[in-house]
Amino acid sequence: MSNTWLLVALAAALLLAVGLAAYMIGRLVLGVSRYYVKERQRPHQITHAELGKLVYDSGLWSGKLHLGGRSIPFHVAGTEAGPDPSLLDQLPRKPETFGEWEQAAKDFIGLKEPKLKREYLEFYSLDFLWDDRPQAFALEFTLAGDVDGVWRVEFVDGRPQSVGRDD
Repeated sequence: MSNTWLLVALAAALLLAVGLAAYMIGRLVLGVSRYYVKERQRPHQITHAELGKLVYDSGLWSGKLHLGGRSIPFHVAGTEAGPDPSLLDQLPRKPETFGEWEQAAKDFIGLKEPKLKREYLEFYSLDFLWDDRPQAFALEFTLAGDVDGVWRVEFVDGRPQSVGRDD
């Protein structure tokens, strides 16, 4: 009789272990499938009346500003509901304004990094990333031959304040 109880107890333990393993495998499969479904979702986007298509990803809205025949990539902080309006208001509306910022950034890089050849800098993006500081923004540049780096000049109130290289 004691052998029977032992067999029943072992069978119950085995059944419980198999059930628990099936539950854990199911949770793992469900988690992986949710991850891949989320990754495949189209990025959130809106159409702005003046700026056209804006795409949201990880707290930033990206778009292209068209000034004087140039297409200027930009990033603006915001939420899923939309970009921060005070930052959108800071985007330049005249090609001359952007041209002045771009030249000031290149001059500032030349001043702070004299060995860097400014003529090899190519504009990359205009960034308004700080919703608590709408007067602050950055211009980013790539440098020919420096495939992994982006040079960033941060501005406050329209004047360059710092320069750095991001990897």
